[in-house]
Amino acid sequence: MKQSIILLLYLTLLFSRCSDHQSPTKSDNQQEFGSGDEYDVYYTLLIKHKTSEENTEKYVLADSTIDGNILHSIDYLKESMPSLEDEILNDFMRINQERIQLKNIPDTEDWCFLIAYDNARNWDDIYPAADALLHISRVGFNSQKDQALVYISFYYAPLAGSGNLILLVKDSGWIVVQSLMLWIS
Repeated sequence: MKQSIILLLYLTLLFSRCSDHQSPTKSDNQQEFGSGDEYDVYYTLLIKHKTSEENTEKYVLADSTIDGNILHSIDYLKESMPSLEDEILNDFMRINQERIQLKNIPDTEDWCFLIAYDNARNWDDIYPAADALLHISRVGFNSQKDQALVYISFYYAPLAGSGNLILLVKDSGWIVVQSLMLWIS
């Protein structure tokens, strides 16, 4: 009887705490992937690479963006990309402090597959028909949202890949104006 009362009190306390718990909310700067200009930039990059290669290539995309300090030398970056505005660069560095979960990109489902970020190292075992693993960052924008900066990396094998910083401008759609290779293996 005593154990039943203790169990009942424990369950009551547990459920009362659960009802006080609120669902997490997104911060203002954390827009959901797959919407707006950020989606359009990702789609532009994937389609550009897809059409620049054989149409049969398939890709695996890590299901979370890259976080942390992607850029190691701001001076080199500014020297190599003179048209890059400080506003875009600052937004890029700010927004990439946290990782966001990605969703499938519409119109790419037949050739671009999401893989859990933690399983990305084994992408070729999980998706043996895939030709490359991709990682992307969040997109930094200027205040007019007509210029964008994004990082994308491609891994074709453990020691075969590259990472590029891409600058885009928006005309009637997003156009790549400069690509800066940050590393190659």
